[in-house]
Amino acid sequence: MQRRTPRTLNFTKAGIDNLPPPESGREYHYDVKIPGLSVCVTAAGRKTFYVVRRVGGKVEYIRIGGWPDFSVENARKQAEQINGTVAKGINPNDARRAARKAVTLGSVFEDYIERPTRTKAKRPKGARTKHEYRLLYNQHLKPIWEERALESIERREIEALHNRIGADTPYAANRVLALINGIYNTALDDETIKVNPAARIMPFEEKSRARRLETDEMPKFWAALEAEPSAKVRDFILLALLTGQRRSNVLAMKWVDLNLNRKVWNMPHTKTGALEVPLSEAAVVILNRRILDRDTSGPADPLNTAHRLPSEYVLPGRHGRGHLRDPNNAWKEVKARAGLKDLRIHDLRRSLGSWQTDTGASRAIVGRLLGHSREETTAIYGRVGMQPVRESLEIATAAMMAAAKSGTREIKNT
Repeated sequence: MQRRTPRTLNFTKAGIDNLPPPESGREYHYDVKIPGLSVCVTAAGRKTFYVVRRVGGKVEYIRIGGWPDFSVENARKQAEQINGTVAKGINPNDARRAARKAVTLGSVFEDYIERPTRTKAKRPKGARTKHEYRLLYNQHLKPIWEERALESIERREIEALHNRIGADTPYAANRVLALINGIYNTALDDETIKVNPAARIMPFEEKSRARRLETDEMPKFWAALEAEPSAKVRDFILLALLTGQRRSNVLAMKWVDLNLNRKVWNMPHTKTGALEVPLSEAAVVILNRRILDRDTSGPADPLNTAHRLPSEYVLPGRHGRGHLRDPNNAWKEVKARAGLKDLRIHDLRRSLGSWQTDTGASRAIVGRLLGHSREETTAIYGRVGMQPVRESLEIATAAMMAAAKSGTREIKNT
């Protein structure tokens, strides 16, 4: 890369702020006070402090940090320390290069799953997400690359792995590729590597799943729910269907986030950020029914072991500890009783959206309820008020109930 003629100036905040970006590449501007201290300006406008010195016969660019995170004063202090190290014949970049080589895929994976999502909401990764990442990692990455230095893994190796998995299961191959990208992006954020070799590998085409509860399936599904012995599991499934929200959010529903008088569920954390969800009359009936069980489902009162404290969760776990975990076994039994073996819990969310569409709701209305985050429709969702969403929800819920009860009686609490 061609470097332009060095330029010198007295580093000040205003002076660095006003440095224009070059048309292409990068330009280095040098401080008149501290030898070697420079600020690199890229065509994108990014500015970074470096110390540029000749060490061991070659020019080294020793990074200090980005502007304005590093002030001029701090950059000068760091530069003086680096100059002192160089004067002793030590190359500061040697230690950094050694550190980059020591960074393994396994070590960065552990950092990645513990960090929040790379979204505006920056919400913590849920227990289910972490579990799924570990399954993918343990099956596909740990046996071959856990001890490999990140910089030693080449693009052709990642692409070969992706193709090998994709020959049987394209969906799994794409999830592994996404995991690899997440690991490398974490290392990029930490500046321990400079390139993500997986960044430009194209995922396999996936067919969107269109499974939903159809009209003729609703009576069988309702009857199967009626036969479910656990009221808590049954209420989870019903709330997932009647609110259209993701499994993890329904399982972690808290009383403090509900306003049953206004028929609103305020979720502070979802996949797409905070979300206000209207509740249908049918959902409110279930929640009011669960209030009656609240005082007997929480943890034991330390002052009176014969009494239990109310649980903070609508669907508490065993002995009031946390919330209900994924009831996979119970869900399998419900599906088996209904004869709907290909139905997934997430299909309940899709079902509500589909029934809304069937009963005349617009895409914006459906997206507003389900909390979709497609960039081209986010602005539209923002303009949709609560009332039309609530009206659409009630219409769709009534249609589902009518279809369900055409072949069975109403579900009652047991």
